[in-house]
Amino acid sequence: EILRDLLEQHVAETGSALAKAMLDDFDNEISHFVRVLPRDYAAVLQTRQDAVDQGLDPDGDGFACYWDPAPFRAARQGAPEVVTEYTDRETLGDTPQ
Repeated sequence: EILRDLLEQHVAETGSALAKAMLDDFDNEISHFVRVLPRDYAAVLQTRQDAVDQGLDPDGDGFACYWDPAPFRAARQGAPEVVTEYTDRETLGDTPQ
């Protein structure tokens, strides 16, 4: 899927006839590609997956989960890691009767 997307983007940006031909026969052309992955990186990916499978947090950021935490990490950018000051605010739901 990633390879197809990259080829489509390449065709759109460059008009590459070769990339277009590869897309036209993608099911056959995909067999000519191999994924190159350094052994050390493969070991890191496996260790991370093992941690997630055990319910552990491989990043140490409080997001040990099976859903994608990327939007939450992005929203947290720039926020302090530890809140040290709290401000009490009264809201309509907290108004005493």
